[in-house]
Amino acid sequence: MPKERNHESKNMCYVLTEIRSLKRRLNEEALNQQQRTELLSIVKQKEAQRRRKEVASWRPYVPNFAAELERELDLLSAHLTNDAGGSVLKVVTAQFQADAFMAGQIRNKHAVMVLSTDTDIPLFTGDNCVSIKGFSKKNFELVCTSKTTLQCIMNYVGTESKAQLVPAEHPIFEGISNDRLRSLMMVIVGCDVFPSGVKNIGLLTLARTVSLFRSSSLDSPTYNEAALVERLVAMLKKEFKPILIKEASEVSREEAEAVADGEAEEIANTLIDALVYEPTNKVDMNKTYLGGVEPAQLFKYCDEFAVATTQVKQGPVILKCKGVGGKDHNFLAACGHSLCGKCNHVICTHCQMTIDMNGTRIFCLLCGATELLVPDIGTEAAISIDIRRQRLLDVHQFTGANDLDSDEVEDVLEMMDFLRDYRAQVDTVHFPLYKTAEMETMTTKWEDDAEIDFSGGGAFIADGTINQRHIPHILHFCAAVATFSLPDEKHTQWQKDKAIYDALPKLIIDFAGNARVDSGYRLLSRCLRHALDSKCPTLENSTATLILHENEIGIHINSPIPASMRKNTVYNSGIVFTATKVLCCKCNCQCGSQGEDRVVCVHNFPLIFLLLLLLMDALAESMLMEYAACMRSDIWDQTIWSEEDIIGMKKSILTLAAAAGEDVNSIYFNEFSIDALIDKFETGTEGRKKWKQRCKSKPKPGDHCCIEHIAKFESTATEGKRRTSRKQTNINLVNPESIILNYC
Repeated sequence: MPKERNHESKNMCYVLTEIRSLKRRLNEEALNQQQRTELLSIVKQKEAQRRRKEVASWRPYVPNFAAELERELDLLSAHLTNDAGGSVLKVVTAQFQADAFMAGQIRNKHAVMVLSTDTDIPLFTGDNCVSIKGFSKKNFELVCTSKTTLQCIMNYVGTESKAQLVPAEHPIFEGISNDRLRSLMMVIVGCDVFPSGVKNIGLLTLARTVSLFRSSSLDSPTYNEAALVERLVAMLKKEFKPILIKEASEVSREEAEAVADGEAEEIANTLIDALVYEPTNKVDMNKTYLGGVEPAQLFKYCDEFAVATTQVKQGPVILKCKGVGGKDHNFLAACGHSLCGKCNHVICTHCQMTIDMNGTRIFCLLCGATELLVPDIGTEAAISIDIRRQRLLDVHQFTGANDLDSDEVEDVLEMMDFLRDYRAQVDTVHFPLYKTAEMETMTTKWEDDAEIDFSGGGAFIADGTINQRHIPHILHFCAAVATFSLPDEKHTQWQKDKAIYDALPKLIIDFAGNARVDSGYRLLSRCLRHALDSKCPTLENSTATLILHENEIGIHINSPIPASMRKNTVYNSGIVFTATKVLCCKCNCQCGSQGEDRVVCVHNFPLIFLLLLLLMDALAESMLMEYAACMRSDIWDQTIWSEEDIIGMKKSILTLAAAAGEDVNSIYFNEFSIDALIDKFETGTEGRKKWKQRCKSKPKPGDHCCIEHIAKFESTATEGKRRTSRKQTNINLVNPESIILNYC
């Protein structure tokens, strides 16, 4: 059958892994009494679950199950009406799955309710289907996709009942009668034919999409079904297109995308057909269908559902999975597959298991179970306990290895090997990231250039302590801090990047990605959370040190960062970075870098974002005013700057001007000299007075927002995007690749 199944033996392996992990926590972690009690309770539940799954995994298949069940029912007199007025009519065997047969019985009004824990049945049967999901002597639960249907049932519940109607949080199926549309929605969120569903699309996202095509009527909403189907099919196709494009490597990118689009369309229709056209008849009967219409065309994957008049086409690529218990089955290749590491058979994503911590060794269920119990000679799993114990002593210098029993030796060695491999990934980090001790001593890794006081605004540009040759590099560094990605630039493989990527400058995004072996998304989200914390001080009255590292200008900043979860706790954070590298970090939090450590923690990047906010608030404007004053005087010898320095400064001036809030859309790079660009900022001493006033004066009462607006709380990503947003800027530079400004 073209439906995938989970297997009890696979589930049992997962449960065993969970139990092992929980017991490891009990033995190794410092837990209080309440935490230990809770963990013991969870272990007990998992042990009971393991026993149930163990029984299920060894439960034999009875070939004549229907006849045996009928005989047992006769012995129990189940066909006779009992005191409650109920009886068993007869045992029915469906030609395919029982849920399709039950759906047909409900649709044809041969049954009133379904007793099943399978929530798929009311989804594709329709709003009139009511399923008894849970049942006991005292309680039962009814499930339906229609609130109106459940309200009708409530009228038949006795007044003494404590029954409650709980509305669905996202009633996306209510009011939809199109079988193909309901099936398409099921495939997207996950169902029998496609259990994983579309990645990163849950009920909330689907509900928002459906609401766009629903009328505003509350009593009887209608849907633009054609447009909704088109949108949802496009969402489903995106799940398979990257795989299909990768497989079509022999043709051009354009041709591969065109072919992948057509194949993804076929896959989407195949999955929908697998739900809509699964026959609802009993065994040895003519095929009947949920909608009452025979399929005119099916792809080969669903050819079992066809009748004599159905046209069967080849459709998507089909592979045969080894399965379990000698029962192989077909599956769509685009849904994912692997080769067993032992028998080399093709296995689908539902008939495979991994037995190592990293999940790199993939086996079919039979080989995986065998490998767990009796590993092959010569493999890693077959190494004796004595050799493993000696490895702990020699390789990991684990002095307590001789005190461990055999199970503990395996567990500890697995953890130590994992830690060793994880720490080895430090070499993949792109930065030098010197030891934290370099920040606290007379370091030789970088050279201190000049100390600056932010309370004086951009006055450090002209105070004479800075080498004039470094001015272009200082402007370039500040411009890099205020440069954002282009609107259409993708940073992740998600369908749509999170708002965080619009709120943060490109420099921080690149730093986070290169400071972690993953995408560094947690560093980005915590960067905004800490920097926008109301308890976090700004840099307006702070000092910093400009540094020189490998012909790059950077900065050394120290500032307190408040803890997000601990009241009245503040961490002393510091960072040294240039426009392209993070050189050193420090923080006294539990995960922070201290002494010989080389760690970037979540409290370091907020300092960069605070510098960005300071630039966009007034520092960029103040720097340009001081720069303009120096350029108009005889303070600097401009002849020492090369043509490359001049071009770089023009780019930096445009970026800083945009950061200061100026509209630079009409500025063409080739048509303006530096003098023309800085004309706007030659304001003399009045500009300096304004800067000092900003740092010292408190806002006037009229500057505060009203109470109504205070109640509208923003997420940190939204607030960060708002505070760093500027006018849309399109600057025509010498080289299109040199565009450095394009704000959302």
